[in-house]
Amino acid sequence: MQGVKEIRDFLKQFPDEVKSTVLAPMVKAGGGVLLGFARAFAPQDEGDLLLSLDQVVRQKPKAGTAVSVIGPRRDYIRDGKRPANTAHLPEYGFVARNGRFVPPKPYMRPALQVGAAPAAVAMAGAATVGVERARRKLVKQYGHAA
Repeated sequence: MQGVKEIRDFLKQFPDEVKSTVLAPMVKAGGGVLLGFARAFAPQDEGDLLLSLDQVVRQKPKAGTAVSVIGPRRDYIRDGKRPANTAHLPEYGFVARNGRFVPPKPYMRPALQVGAAPAAVAMAGAATVGVERARRKLVKQYGHAA
């Protein structure tokens, strides 16, 4: 992704306390953009895959990292079907039980290709908002402008 390196370099200049408050919302903003594109590209045959797509942000404050996991929710079940078990099949194509090849209908790869730049912009915007929020918190805590 273009722009992520610049964002990473931007965040390096801040103390860990600021990074931990900025990182998760920033990753959530970028992941939300990618999730929107994944939903737009998802096959809409029965709608189960589309309805199950979601985002989870996992943060490790001590390591200074946050990850956005985008894909079908594992707890989503409709009519006995769990899209999380079969989400990879439309992405790459598969051979059906009758031996017929079902061509791929990719949705995650195109979402990443098309959404990378808008996600980086969303991450940068969220970083700016988060840094300003952290600055206000420090001003309130220490009583002077930083």
